[in-house]
Amino acid sequence: MSDIKIRVLALAIFAYAALAACGKSGSVDLPPSEPDQTEEGNGNGNEEGNKPEEGDSTVLFNENIYTDPSPAGVSQYRLDNPNAIPNATNLYNYLVDLSKRSAAADKLIIGYYIGATYRSDVQQNYPFSLTEPAEIRRRSGKWVGMLDAWICPGVYPDNKFWDPFDDCMWYAQIVADYRLWWLNGGICHAGASPYCPSFSGHKFASAGQYGQRLKDDNSGYKNLDYNKLITAGTDENGRWHKLLDHIATFFLELQKYGIPVIYRPFTESYINNYWYSSCPWGDRTNPANAWPMTNAQFIALWRDTHNYLTAVKGCNNIIWDFQCRDHTDTHYPGDSYVDLLAGKSDYVHWPADEFYCPGDLNPGDMPVGNGELGCYGVSEDVASDTPDRVGKYSWESYVQTISQSAPRMVFCSVWDRKFGPVKYPAVTSGSFSYPDYDAGFDAAINHPYALTRERLNVTPAPPQLPFRMVFSDDRPMPVTYLGSWQYENNTLVRKDASNRSVAVYGNTDWTDYTAAATITVPATGEAGLIGRCASVIEYYSLSVGGGRLKLCKYVNYKNNAVYTPITLASAAFTPPNGADVQLFISFQGAAITATAVVGDTLPVSLTATDDGIASGCIGVFAQSTTVICRSLLAK
Repeated sequence: MSDIKIRVLALAIFAYAALAACGKSGSVDLPPSEPDQTEEGNGNGNEEGNKPEEGDSTVLFNENIYTDPSPAGVSQYRLDNPNAIPNATNLYNYLVDLSKRSAAADKLIIGYYIGATYRSDVQQNYPFSLTEPAEIRRRSGKWVGMLDAWICPGVYPDNKFWDPFDDCMWYAQIVADYRLWWLNGGICHAGASPYCPSFSGHKFASAGQYGQRLKDDNSGYKNLDYNKLITAGTDENGRWHKLLDHIATFFLELQKYGIPVIYRPFTESYINNYWYSSCPWGDRTNPANAWPMTNAQFIALWRDTHNYLTAVKGCNNIIWDFQCRDHTDTHYPGDSYVDLLAGKSDYVHWPADEFYCPGDLNPGDMPVGNGELGCYGVSEDVASDTPDRVGKYSWESYVQTISQSAPRMVFCSVWDRKFGPVKYPAVTSGSFSYPDYDAGFDAAINHPYALTRERLNVTPAPPQLPFRMVFSDDRPMPVTYLGSWQYENNTLVRKDASNRSVAVYGNTDWTDYTAAATITVPATGEAGLIGRCASVIEYYSLSVGGGRLKLCKYVNYKNNAVYTPITLASAAFTPPNGADVQLFISFQGAAITATAVVGDTLPVSLTATDDGIASGCIGVFAQSTTVICRSLLAK
């Protein structure tokens, strides 16, 4: 008997064993347990963390929050915001402790930039996607420790007309993926290179839009009165606050779940590229180096932004990250408005500087990070711009140098696409891969000095297998993306029937396992089971609908590819509408086996070989339909 047939038979046996435990409703009868959990949604702590009881597999997320090492639990260091949520304070204390710790291992958090918050159907240059970190996990066996993204990218894709809020600062996906990331033990970082609040002087002004971020004719910065911008009650200041109102929705949504965010609000303000540029160094006598803002104006704008988001909007989950060249920068906003320092962006191919190490920073109690990191290892930009540096700086050498020369640095943020190790995907019909992946990055992420997600102890600890979920009102809701989900009569129900919506639980580091769910067969659209869910848009699915049983892969819907499923296998399947169907997906390396069973009928099975997504959690989805899920488990 072939290996594939053996796997199909084993999965069918598993399916019938589960059916034996089912009542007439078709749902697996699982006894509930009572983990200790805080109330979800008050924003004051680890709302989604649970303390597991012995032998309890129904726990959604386990709590393992960092405890400050100072005597009697009294923190030596405090965020400047006195109203900061506990998880923000815990994270900040952890970063301070890391920066002061003398250690040869577990010191530098490896972060990764994953794009900008453009709406899912907007064509873009900086797509938001976890596909690259997932590829690093597939290759190296480890998740990075921190995600980074632009929540205000300051650019209209293809220099065309877009709405800056609805099209370019679209937070549905990033909020869902940041929730899932935090609950699986990772740290969240965000940056902004804001749109210019000019009223005129650029191509989008006639439509009332904001200008773009760069200091050119698309920004309208020459027509912006900077003094009015920082003066309360002016139209210019009100227009800036309107932009901040939208940015605040990102922080407040995550704050509902007790999730802190490290925030770099004005990226690279020390270089002469942007409407908000202000810097004490450089040749200002050269007209080409004229800075749009004075240092005093920049400081006032930073402080206005800080005070508006915290005191007015109530965003108490922000850790404020000031990116600078060194501690002498005269546009520094002041200790009361900054929580940590990030060194300047470090790209090997920039001919102006070789390796930059902020060893001369004197941050006092402030942790130090890296703003952006790129073009180490194999880099086409280094080869074309600075060929003398080819092969000189590997990703591992960066980590090694930081360990020796910058002991205060606690995180770096590796950039994506050609600037990072993953490069661009090769997309063909039914195929998706990263053939130019820089394997040298594996040595960096596995370096003893590097901190990856599984070794952080300041965030919730994700659940382990076996896992089973009981749908009741005393349990946290799943992480959802689009659509409306709720618990009803011990089931999970999607209430609306628009677009594609997912609801996921568990650990994105799960690799080889079998997932099972009981759902109702939809009359229209399709619904099904999700496995190896690396993010809310990247997973394998087993779906029922339209007379077919389909095993598909959803991945990378914005990185040079259209977000359409790659069908791995399918078969005719016509269960009666409204019937309960048992769905099973089994992962063993690249081998995927899926089975569907209705009542006493023989199972329908599918097999495929694909290792594009190496790990992920479980869940259910529904597209253009409502659905009822009666049980969900993994083992």
